[in-house]
Amino acid sequence: MESMLNYSDIFVTTFNNEIIVTYKNVHGVWVAIDPKPSLIRTEYIFENEIEVMMPIIAQRIDRVENLLALFSQGLDGVGSRSVALLVKNNSTPIVIGPMLINGLQFNVYSNANHYTFANTQESGVWNGSSSLDQNSYLVTGTRSSVKLSRIVRVDVDISNRYLYSISNIQLPGVLPLLDFSSISNSQLRDEAKKNWDDFRIANTNLAVNSTVTTAKVLFETLLVYEFNATERNMDKLLSKLNQRLDTSETAKQFNFTRLDYHLMEKLRLLHQRTHPERAVRKNENIRPEMAYSIHQDVIQVLKSISLL
Repeated sequence: MESMLNYSDIFVTTFNNEIIVTYKNVHGVWVAIDPKPSLIRTEYIFENEIEVMMPIIAQRIDRVENLLALFSQGLDGVGSRSVALLVKNNSTPIVIGPMLINGLQFNVYSNANHYTFANTQESGVWNGSSSLDQNSYLVTGTRSSVKLSRIVRVDVDISNRYLYSISNIQLPGVLPLLDFSSISNSQLRDEAKKNWDDFRIANTNLAVNSTVTTAKVLFETLLVYEFNATERNMDKLLSKLNQRLDTSETAKQFNFTRLDYHLMEKLRLLHQRTHPERAVRKNENIRPEMAYSIHQDVIQVLKSISLL
């Protein structure tokens, strides 16, 4: 990254079917940067955009060219990572050439995309926060393997360019199909199947609020079945489970444990934060890290009651 940060403007073009990253030196000569830096396609989003934008970004991430990330070892020591962002200039591609490549001059005349480093001159767009004081994130990867990183620190170098320190977020894995045939009530069995499918879709889309909501609805269905309840009320259903655990009452079918109870209670409390008016009023938006941890909680409970 150090060599790349010596340049204020970067241009990306193609020569002999190869991507070339270049700059214009003080003598007005185009020079290919060698070794060629690894510039990663990325998108920059705020926390409140993740629910809607993650599925959309996943479909286009391998075609993104408006924003490129340049990674290096982080400012916080071994294991940390820093990122500089290169923003594509909105003007039409320029024609460059001739060009020095590995010290040899080639008569390259081709269109090039113009990039500048994200900096303090751009009205706070890239400063790592928003008017709602939310966290900001970088999305990288491919359609089949999207990666999400939270920006944990923002520094400004001597040229007023932003350097971001990031932390990778552990994303949920692929969920299997489940067999709910052990549920004798056909209506609740069908509901449980649909609830599970909805949860799997929410996980695939990395949808924060939907992941929490669909998991809560699934457990609600299982608890309604277990206690022959007539009312879908997670709080009351968990109170019934808590009483049963205190008295060692025999389970009807699903032998929920004390750990299962606490995991589902955590889910109930998280679900309260999915209501927009509460999240805004109390600044209780669910962070992606917390929502995606639900994946493991759900698996733990389903294994405990022998559904997985």
